[in-house]
Amino acid sequence: MEWSVETARVKGWCRLVIEYATYIEWYSMMCYVIVCVVCVVFFFNDTATTEIYTLSLHDALPISVVKLYTGKKSIEVISELLECMGGAGYLEDTGIPTLLRDAQVLSIWEGTTNVLSLDVLRSIHRENTFESFLKISRDKINRIPINLELEKGILEIEIQKLEDYYGKLQELDQQLIETDARQLSFAIAKVMISILLVEFTNKINDQKQKARMAIITERWLDNNKVELKPKDVDYIMNSRAILGNE
Repeated sequence: MEWSVETARVKGWCRLVIEYATYIEWYSMMCYVIVCVVCVVFFFNDTATTEIYTLSLHDALPISVVKLYTGKKSIEVISELLECMGGAGYLEDTGIPTLLRDAQVLSIWEGTTNVLSLDVLRSIHRENTFESFLKISRDKINRIPINLELEKGILEIEIQKLEDYYGKLQELDQQLIETDARQLSFAIAKVMISILLVEFTNKINDQKQKARMAIITERWLDNNKVELKPKDVDYIMNSRAILGNE
């Protein structure tokens, strides 16, 4: 094929469409968690069978994490959609500007990202939900079959990084821990999605669909590694200096 400006535009647009189509699959995995918990608790009244990142619906950790992460990412995805459509995306007739405005509601009325991140911290401190999260996550990882040994190894590394990071947080004062609340919540979200994608891919029987989900899972694991570094006292002091308070 002969390359041209138009070809580049089309290929760039297609790349974005494919990329954000995979995003939809990734975030759907998180929403699946909450739907399952709600269905089991309210329709079957049996919290013992909710083998999904929570011991009861009252645990704020999984619900807050799902709300803050999907709400934040929806704005990013729809903003790219508007840009893909060029000038047409800016016009009200397309409905895309309405989608972008409505997406803002998810990270405001459903609880702002910072408030939900603090809810995650409160849940961890009051109900010890982080330990439950680690236990159930490791149980799920241990049940991954040998044919997914590579993915299993990646998940074990990710969950260990998350646990090590949380351990370092416990050595800090409350102000520094709250400063890291958003980073911790986003990391938990990434690990949740990683485990659910691998688990879901393994359960698919249709080979064509299984191959498709394997590619989506591989892309997620490659592009969403947990990178964490706790803030220190210097971070707070430097932040005050930036604001002119020192």
